[in-house]
Amino acid sequence: MGNASFEDVVQPTMVKNLFVITSGPIPPNPSELLGSMRTKDLINRLEDKFGLLIMDAPPANSVTDAQVLATQVDGVVMVVPQGIAEKAGVAHAKQLLDTVHANILGVIMNRVTKEKSQGYYGGYYGGYYGAEKEK
Repeated sequence: MGNASFEDVVQPTMVKNLFVITSGPIPPNPSELLGSMRTKDLINRLEDKFGLLIMDAPPANSVTDAQVLATQVDGVVMVVPQGIAEKAGVAHAKQLLDTVHANILGVIMNRVTKEKSQGYYGGYYGGYYGAEKEK
């Protein structure tokens, strides 16, 4: 937080009861900063003030930030972009998180389009929701 106060760092949004902390400039040693006592103290203060914390991290395969944060949170949700992420890359990211005993709660697949989802489930759900709209 540098010299900024807790109240200056936690910013309200246009959505009621939703606050954000932006990352600011990238420090020279992000994983060391994330693993520091200062970050642990910040997370404790945030947990005391808010009912739910959601932290965003870079992809687990690119830097260690997600692994470091995973050791300090209750659970991890992996976000996998359809048509971009490769199966081996997703498996490797899971392995990296398993190494630090991350509690993986699940996976969200984003960037999904009907065109990309013509497999078994995509055709089924796409057809189902399309049929619902016609009624």
